[in-house]
Amino acid sequence: MAIAAIVGFVGWLCYLGYKSSEFKEVIEDVKEEIDELEEFIDNLPSPAEVKKMTKAKLIELAGELGIEIDTKKKKADIVEEIEKNRK
Repeated sequence: MAIAAIVGFVGWLCYLGYKSSEFKEVIEDVKEEIDELEEFIDNLPSPAEVKKMTKAKLIELAGELGIEIDTKKKKADIVEEIEKNRK
């Protein structure tokens, strides 16, 4: 009976070790995603730079930011929409 308990305990420890390594992998993936997001945010153009961009570049930026833009809008309206969604 003691052997069964020891084998069960060792099996349980192996299972926890497996789950622990799985958890570590998930944490590393999350850290990578956070780093990528921080880099993306750091590389966003300033409001002054946004105002200087062409309409085509503004539409591209809006797409990268996940902002749906009506391409028929004036450049000033697109800038306003981007800045409104920046906050």
